[in-house]
Amino acid sequence: MKIGTTGYGSDPGNDVGGSVTDSHGNYSINMPPCSPAHEVWYLSADGGNTGNGTNSRSRLIAVLGPCNQAPSSVTINEVTTVASTYAMSQFMNTTANLGQNIGAPSTNLLGAANASLTVQNLVNLATGTAPSSTLPAGATAPTAEINTLADVLATCVQADDTASTPCQQLNCVATPGGIWSGTSCNITAVPETTIDAMLLIARNPANNVGALFALATSTNYSPVLGSAPNDWTLGLKFVGGGLNSNFGLAVDGGGDVWVVNFGNRSLSKFSPSGVALSTSAGFTGGGLNESRNIAIDSLGNAWVTAGNSVAEFDTNGNALSPSMGYTGGGTNDTYGIAIDSKDRVWASNLGAADISLFCGAITANCPASFTTGEPISPAGGFTGGGLSFSFGAAVDGADSVWTVNDGPSNSPTPNVSKFSSAGNAISGASGFTGGGLAKPTGVAIDPAGNAWACNIDNGVVSEFSTSGSPLSGTGFTGGGVGNSEAIAVDSANNVWVANESSPVGTVSEFNSSGTAISPSGGFQGGSMNDPIGIAIDASGNVWVSNDFDASITQLIGAAAPVKTPLIGLPTLP
Repeated sequence: MKIGTTGYGSDPGNDVGGSVTDSHGNYSINMPPCSPAHEVWYLSADGGNTGNGTNSRSRLIAVLGPCNQAPSSVTINEVTTVASTYAMSQFMNTTANLGQNIGAPSTNLLGAANASLTVQNLVNLATGTAPSSTLPAGATAPTAEINTLADVLATCVQADDTASTPCQQLNCVATPGGIWSGTSCNITAVPETTIDAMLLIARNPANNVGALFALATSTNYSPVLGSAPNDWTLGLKFVGGGLNSNFGLAVDGGGDVWVVNFGNRSLSKFSPSGVALSTSAGFTGGGLNESRNIAIDSLGNAWVTAGNSVAEFDTNGNALSPSMGYTGGGTNDTYGIAIDSKDRVWASNLGAADISLFCGAITANCPASFTTGEPISPAGGFTGGGLSFSFGAAVDGADSVWTVNDGPSNSPTPNVSKFSSAGNAISGASGFTGGGLAKPTGVAIDPAGNAWACNIDNGVVSEFSTSGSPLSGTGFTGGGVGNSEAIAVDSANNVWVANESSPVGTVSEFNSSGTAISPSGGFQGGSMNDPIGIAIDASGNVWVSNDFDASITQLIGAAAPVKTPLIGLPTLP
């Protein structure tokens, strides 16, 4: 089938082709010409008999990727089903018995195509085994976890319609809140096919982890996990490209991931499938110095904090800013950076009580005669609004800029500042306070325009309304949150927080009400190690920058897709 093009999970319409397998599972399908080249194709295998009798609940898939890259020979099995479902989970229909419908709106066909490339990292489609033989050099795949989940599915696939218990039990414990008593389920289970069950597992990775692990009794695939994992998130880990004490990261409009390297004054760039696009030394020059965070403008240029300046690079990693960066406008140990709808560049300053604004790549949106990189803010920056030792920065839908402040040794009181697009303070002289703030380091805006802040000192997440009123009481807790450095929000209004720890770093997820979705230990897929930056792409992947081992982690299909580059509110592409 081709993926649908009329919306997320849309019906693909007419099949590309089909076949009935022989008794050994062999099949042949005559494929039509591939057009357009980025169109994603996939296989769905329904029903069949594995030797124990006919099973109408069995449905397996294998996402082939862009049709111009589709292999000529494909093994479709439980492993390809796990890999394909996780990678494409945000593009699959969540209605029971329609999980095999994969689709995207015309505005996010690229996000779907990029997601399909992740399948080719997780599994060798020709052999149906994990991992792929084309995994980028040095990358680590969750092979044992994939195989374990494949064995979980196999308990149902290898049954027949007269032996209902294996499939009923899988469907029960795959459904959030489902408890299998040995003969029945306490709720009406949602799944009707094995694809439905796997999609629920992928979208609810903290649900019934132990009960699902207990189903992995078959030995079809190896290696497998020796014990139940903390959660069922799947993560790929990538290295290279100049990563060195890497800090913040951002995703551009093509799905490429840019990473700031504090250690060697460089930038790294990776393709959506984790291939390093920068050299082993990274992209250098342009004034990079003690760089911590990065933002991408509408033209695809990367803007980076760079000590007492900001730096700019084009889409190919060529420095556009001078050797000392763009200076002035009050820059003093820049930390946070964000782009507004006019492509102007805001930078928060850790070394001074001010915020800086620069003319961006589209000079028509700047004051008359201003050039790219010229400071719009005065020599001392924009001041007031409670600014003091500012960390992260974010821009909302009205082009107001928010930053979080932590004065020397928490004095004055930690607070949040908000400035209009003209640089006028909207927050009072003491900023917005409360909400559980304790050394806030990161800030992100949700689809409703509310500001969320993570705190490195007290293990809570704080939320403020558009007018600056605290909405989180003494802070939202749970979900493994703690020692948090970075925060992001997806298009479904779920909040994602990177929690610094080593060697088992974690990511926490909260819903829009501040209730933890992640388990008490956080999500731990992808072997995170001191995660210090976080971003979400248009495929629904959560990308994390790992400071301690010079790597980045991709939590596959975990979040609702976000239009990239992120400018203003996080919206569904």
